[in-house]
Amino acid sequence: LTLFVASGVGDCKTSWAVDGLRLQWWHGGPIPCPDLTKWSSGDTISLCCDMTAEKTKLLYSINGQSPATTLFEIEEQFEEMRFGFSGNKGQYRVNLGDRPFKYPELQIPNPSAPQPPTAAKPSCLSNP
Repeated sequence: LTLFVASGVGDCKTSWAVDGLRLQWWHGGPIPCPDLTKWSSGDTISLCCDMTAEKTKLLYSINGQSPATTLFEIEEQFEEMRFGFSGNKGQYRVNLGDRPFKYPELQIPNPSAPQPPTAAKPSCLSNP
């Protein structure tokens, strides 16, 4: 068994993460993103992976905001992805579909449809 010390989701180029407390996104290390909305106690964070388009898209939403905000557009397509989660303090509940979702109507944005301002890509993600 090999353990990687001080490595987490988003620390390498083959993983992606969003951090709503430190307002950073992670891909090969941290990248500050003050445009992200800071997460608060009681928030529901929804993460979604759209692997049906030309590019794989990772999206998120806070408390059911729809359409979801695109975090990453990955050039390559994947047949599968694995979920990872990390936390520091507090209580967490993770739902991978074993029970009904609190916000089941989360929508993946349609790139050809006009997008409301809340679905705009944070400026720190424009050139990852």
